[in-house]
Amino acid sequence: MLISAPFLCAVLQADDAESNAYWSLGEKTGKGAFPVSHQFGWHGGAHLVAPGSPQKPEPVRAIADGVVVYARASDSPKRGVDATTPADDPLMYYKGWTSNGVLVLKHDTEIGEDVSVTFYSIYQHLHALEKHTGTKLALNTGDKVYRKEAIAQAGYLYGEPDRIHFEIVADRANVERLLGRSAGGLKATEGRRDCVWGDIHFVLPANTPLYDMNPREVRSTYLIRHFQTGQPGSAERPAALASQFGTTPDRLWQMNRKSPSGADREGDEKTWLNWVNGAHQSMFDLPTPSATERTIYVPGVYGALVDRFPSGSNPDHWANWQVPVAARTTAELIISISELRGAFTVTARTRQGEIIGVLQGAAEKTESSYELYNTAVKQYPGCPSAGFEMLRFGRVLGPDAPAQSDLYHGRLPHIRRVRLSDDSIFFVDLNAPDVQVYSDADFPHWQGWTFIDDDLDGNSRCDSGTLLNLIEPLKPTAHPAPTLTGVLGDTLHKMATGVHALMQYQDRLARATAKIRTAQVSKALRRCVVKIPTEWSRDDFDKRWGWLKVDDPDQRPANVLRTSECLSDEAYGRLKRHHEALAFWEDAQAQGLALDKVHYHFHPLQFIEEFRKCGWLSAKEMVQMLPATGLGLTYDQALSIITVGQHRKDKYVVPTGMHRALNLVRRKYYLETPLRTAHFWGQIVQETDGFQTVREYASGEEYDRNLSIGNIQRGDGPRFRGRGVIQLTGRANYRRYEKYRRRNVTLDPHPLLLEQDAYSACDASGFYWAAERTRDRTLNPHGSPNKYRWMLDGLTSINTRADQLSFGDLNDAAGLTADVLNVTLQINRAALHLNNRVKYFSHAYQAVSDDILVTLPEGSIRP
Repeated sequence: MLISAPFLCAVLQADDAESNAYWSLGEKTGKGAFPVSHQFGWHGGAHLVAPGSPQKPEPVRAIADGVVVYARASDSPKRGVDATTPADDPLMYYKGWTSNGVLVLKHDTEIGEDVSVTFYSIYQHLHALEKHTGTKLALNTGDKVYRKEAIAQAGYLYGEPDRIHFEIVADRANVERLLGRSAGGLKATEGRRDCVWGDIHFVLPANTPLYDMNPREVRSTYLIRHFQTGQPGSAERPAALASQFGTTPDRLWQMNRKSPSGADREGDEKTWLNWVNGAHQSMFDLPTPSATERTIYVPGVYGALVDRFPSGSNPDHWANWQVPVAARTTAELIISISELRGAFTVTARTRQGEIIGVLQGAAEKTESSYELYNTAVKQYPGCPSAGFEMLRFGRVLGPDAPAQSDLYHGRLPHIRRVRLSDDSIFFVDLNAPDVQVYSDADFPHWQGWTFIDDDLDGNSRCDSGTLLNLIEPLKPTAHPAPTLTGVLGDTLHKMATGVHALMQYQDRLARATAKIRTAQVSKALRRCVVKIPTEWSRDDFDKRWGWLKVDDPDQRPANVLRTSECLSDEAYGRLKRHHEALAFWEDAQAQGLALDKVHYHFHPLQFIEEFRKCGWLSAKEMVQMLPATGLGLTYDQALSIITVGQHRKDKYVVPTGMHRALNLVRRKYYLETPLRTAHFWGQIVQETDGFQTVREYASGEEYDRNLSIGNIQRGDGPRFRGRGVIQLTGRANYRRYEKYRRRNVTLDPHPLLLEQDAYSACDASGFYWAAERTRDRTLNPHGSPNKYRWMLDGLTSINTRADQLSFGDLNDAAGLTADVLNVTLQINRAALHLNNRVKYFSHAYQAVSDDILVTLPEGSIRP
């Protein structure tokens, strides 16, 4: 999903203090409060002010690609809006004219693997609706609109210019797809796997052990029993010994290739223990090994294995090999990991969301996201790819299973440092049993996500106990008879609580109404998802607003504020006529709006803020990142290539499923920010000749026996020709990728995997991007045999270069070229086709960033 705010020139803060005292249908306007406003009435959107000067305010923009479901041009006030417009005009209400231009856009997109969603954006109080600003071409039902395009001018709201009411709404089925649920808190024991984005969250149960040192790096010594001739059972076996210490025979061998004295061990991975325990010496009548020679290294024991001491041992004896526990969690603890420009931030929270400790940035180089590949290779040598995903997601989401040698007690360890409230820093295993893992895509309730769906009376008042408790919680009720226990005592306490709630309701409602304008409460309400009727329907006006039509406030129901207005028949009639002039829901449904009157409302700016983190691109969005000219592709052709693939003339080779694979790989390798996405895209479009092929056109013969890329055998040139979206080339690179994924890509016919399997074609390039050691190019002195020399900068990951931003906007040709060259040199040392790479970067950046549209010569591919 690509999404942005309806105004791009200013950062819109949903918790801005409201400064204008205007009222709309009994609700606060100006900057409008969500989801409740004046007198605790429902308000399903937010009121925004167009940035810019009064003479040239920014136009309203489409927040995402979509189609017009309903469009209504605004009635035009006569000259002198506040002076000469007839007072009985229904749009002349309160302090002035209100524009009634409306747009309803339907957005169909994707937020994850096979997760398609539909939502609607509603723009009310528009002044002029235009396909493109200044064209005076009317927008009509069925017209397509594209993200960031100007679609209207903001209108008047009670005499104030440049205002809009803005909503984002959806039905229940789509809320479940968008958020993973449509009611209650997060109850799943694991986060969604098809939608993963933003911060990664770990819920640690109470009593989770915390360590002063990394338990994975702790090793202890263990004295092997001496082999007794004639007693085969006396010899300790590698498999049994490894199981005892929660590891594998292979890892045990790797730990003991050298003895504690530093000498190389005799034997190999299958026979070394026979040398240690003396079985080999006994067989060949050699001197028996000493106690020192029978001493081996074993992993430190931690986690669940602590309680599983081996047969014949006891807790005290078993404690000799245990990693000391420094502390334990006293209650459920939530650890969240975020990434920004290479730095991880680890935040510890209570279940209620209170932050108790933050570990900001990387204290060590190995804790940087730029170093994730190197860390994975070191910590998970059996299958670094699976380890990379464990470090990235807290789970292994891709097709590469962890190697047995990387497991500890049957699980893949994930050790991180965390800071807790007393400023102590501990190590903790985030993949221990009973730890639950989620991402921002699960909209966890400890971040404040709350569903409000308990107001069922259909009127405009907020009668939600859930929302009232969120703003003004009911204080505990004292037990009227504390000495009375059992069922009778509990029943009496519940009755007292109910009576107390009724008696306190008016006071709580008044306090909550006063609080909704405070920054703290306003921020908390941003994460409410509210199921209420639309306020733009005509046929239920009396049901929604009839409660205003009474003479005495004391005659109102108990859940209505005593300070609420009482409208006379005349005033109520004026309000109804005003509302009818603004309402449109029945008209929109008649033109095809397939959304019930009662539906779910999001705070629109919070919705945009959350889904900007999504990163997953729909196939249609991905195609629009390509230029319309220069590639020889139509929209339909490009769409077919990235979804179905192609194989033409044994030259143009693209496997099926590239759209899905590119999204998965971008997600895995932190390639989802607009800048990183555009750099990656700019390179792969050039390397694939505009998505025509994932196999280089040349046969590879010229690389045969090229030792610099590891081609040592006849036929290695064609065998290891450039494949993948960044053309992995040469036996050495293929072999490196093979070790990374623990999957054969070097023995025939397996090198073809990188052109036949979409995931491998993309992942090989993501691997290269993450694993490449970056370098700088400098000119050699005049007369040198080579024009340039290359100097490694000591860093890993091309993201270190992609994150370096020097261009101002897409009109800054010099800055753009410098930034793209900086990345290109890490992929193509000769910087061939640099102009193309700049062009492809520019189109991608235009498509995925929030920068205001600029005119690119080639245009973008569109339907």
